[in-house]
Amino acid sequence: MNIVELRPDRRLQMASAVAALAVTVVLMASLLGLFHQATPPHWVNASPELMALVERCDELPPRAGRERCMQQVVALIVEREKRAVELAQR
Repeated sequence: MNIVELRPDRRLQMASAVAALAVTVVLMASLLGLFHQATPPHWVNASPELMALVERCDELPPRAGRERCMQQVVALIVEREKRAVELAQR
């Protein structure tokens, strides 16, 4: 009985590895893109109005008060931006 050892060519191994890496990168990029489209934006534009409101929050003495004030400011700005987007879509 003759046993033949199969040794793939080195170039074929490298080409296979590069192809597998390329497929993996493309799949990961498309999954990341889908998740990115599904999530809402996390940033609020730093407008002069926002900066003025944040400055007022910075003047509050206790840290908890400042954080609560900033959360209210961000919620207000996000709500305004959401309304503007809804109006623009009509």
